Amino acid sequence: MSKKDKIPHYIRHDMSALRRLILVSWIVFITFVLFAIASVVSLLYTGKNLDQLVERNLVPAIDSSRIALDIGRSLAEVNYILSICSNKEFSGEGETGKVLNSLASLADDTNDKLLNNSLIQFINQFESTLANCQSVRQITEEISVADEQLSNTIDSLDKTVANLIIDGRIKGNDTSILERLPLSITEFMQIQLRLDSLFSNLSDIFFMKELTKKHQLVLSVLDDFVLETRILSGYGNEIEVYGNQIKRLLQVLVNLTVQNSQVAEDYITGKQKLKVVQN
Repeated sequence: MSKKDKIPHYIRHDMSALRRLILVSWIVFITFVLFAIASVVSLLYTGKNLDQLVERNLVPAIDSSRIALDIGRSLAEVNYILSICSNKEFSGEGETGKVLNSLASLADDTNDKLLNNSLIQFINQFESTLANCQSVRQITEEISVADEQLSNTIDSLDKTVANLIIDGRIKGNDTSILERLPLSITEFMQIQLRLDSLFSNLSDIFFMKELTKKHQLVLSVLDDFVLETRILSGYGNEIEVYGNQIKRLLQVLVNLTVQNSQVAEDYITGKQKLKVVQN
């Protein structure tokens, strides 16, 4: 009889169960060890991947926020400059230079081609619009000078006519023709006042419709002025000198008004384009 035959049947059954228990325990242990190793490896990999995500996504996001803030600050400065560029006190060199340098640096720093192109387009449009704004200011200053010269010429004409009438009466000459002139000169002065009221508003920037209307009114008054001054040509050389000077100044004012209309229109159109670029 073998040893196996000598072990009772119920004991053999218990030993078989023990072996299975030990085997299951080893399997559980090995599984746990493998799981722990896998967790450590996964944790290390996840940490590395997180660093990559931060570097790839978070850093550019921070840079984008910085660029957005810098662009917003520059746009605010652009709007401020364009709001005061028509004032006589505005020099423009310092403020404009800083804004242009800031925008150019932003265009150079960004790797976004679309943003780069938009910034370059904005810079070019801003420079063009600012130049038109300063041209409007220069033209309105020239209009003011010519208008003042016209006013002084009319005053001188009025004094000259008054002196000629007095001198003619003293000499016993017929002054009836000359005595009609003061009424015409009074008409000149009234037209001059109408011009002054219109020119004083040309230095301000209107909406396109209002600006066009204002320029048309100026040209209409200038036409009336030309018609009135024709009477001066029949009063002799001394009066005709003033007539020619007045006509010359009126032509200067016509040319400046037309020029101002064109430049102001370009300025307003440029501002509208800048708003489109900003949006």
